[in-house]
Amino acid sequence: MLSRESIESGWVEKEWRSKFTEELQQKKTKVICVKIEDCEIPTLLAFKKYVDAIGDLEKAAHELVDDIKRKFN
Repeated sequence: MLSRESIESGWVEKEWRSKFTEELQQKKTKVICVKIEDCEIPTLLAFKKYVDAIGDLEKAAHELVDDIKRKFN
């Protein structure tokens, strides 16, 4: 989840960096970002597609499910 608080959290950063490294090594998607409030996206995550859950939550939920299906099937 991308929020101002999560981006400032050292623990959250360690978690996504760990999975990001696994993505590079295994060439498989391990991180799907969901933006839940306006915030600056970390540089390493900025190029990734993310689900924008600000506003239309139903649309965001459908996008997330579609992304998961594409990435993990």
